[in-house]
Amino acid sequence: MTTLDEARASHWTIPLFMIGTVIASVISFPITFFLVLGGILFGAYWGTLLNWTAALAGATVSYFLGLYLGRPLFRFGQKRAPAAADWIKQKGFWAILILRVIGVFPFTVVNFIAGASKIRLSNYLLATALGMLPGTFLISYFSDAILQGTVDFKTKSSQLLWGLSFVLLLRLGSAFMKRWWLRRQEALS
Repeated sequence: MTTLDEARASHWTIPLFMIGTVIASVISFPITFFLVLGGILFGAYWGTLLNWTAALAGATVSYFLGLYLGRPLFRFGQKRAPAAADWIKQKGFWAILILRVIGVFPFTVVNFIAGASKIRLSNYLLATALGMLPGTFLISYFSDAILQGTVDFKTKSSQLLWGLSFVLLLRLGSAFMKRWWLRRQEALS
């Protein structure tokens, strides 16, 4: 039994993973690390479900911190991303949905700003849940594919190559979307 198999078999793995993901999303640790880890530990489909659930729980905790700590966090968000803070406050659901899909700003910053902006919780949760789902699935799926292709290279080398290619394309696409969004915001200012 490998270390990975032992981790998968432990009754503590899921609760510790969930708690770690929530803490990471509150302290602004890159959530992508946990999405990859979830894909490796739990596979593509269970990894997606657990990643999505844990990230949504972390986003909810961060939202409430933003809501109750309010103004100081909103000022923090406006310093880090002034255009995003104003845009989130004005557009609500659609702003959160777009920011989740393209991942322009750090996960935690968006959560805090959304709470401090007093966006309705139902709109925030729905936009966050819908916006995170595609990326969460893709990262979980391709993390698992890369692992499977690495472990069993002779029979699954194409899976490894597809996984690595997708991760590269996802990263390039994200960088392109971020640059486009920032230019668009500068043009509007």
